[in-house]
Amino acid sequence: MRSMRGLVRTRTMASLLEGHLAVVTGSGSGIGHAIALGYAREGAQIVALDIDGNSAAETAQTINRAGGKGHSLTLDVRERDR
Repeated sequence: MRSMRGLVRTRTMASLLEGHLAVVTGSGSGIGHAIALGYAREGAQIVALDIDGNSAAETAQTINRAGGKGHSLTLDVRERDR
């Protein structure tokens, strides 16, 4: 299993979310950040979305540095028309 240096427990079985894509809103901090890291730990490719684009980018970078696949975008879910 791939080890995500501190983000991942070593597992003997296939990762639960291997081959899946997870789009996580609010992933720049708090619960959204924890969810993004947890999904990455389980093998998902992450798209980190947050109103604070720098925070979303930091989440994606953390995942990438640990051996996962993370991407980021700035998104304000309150702005429906944008």
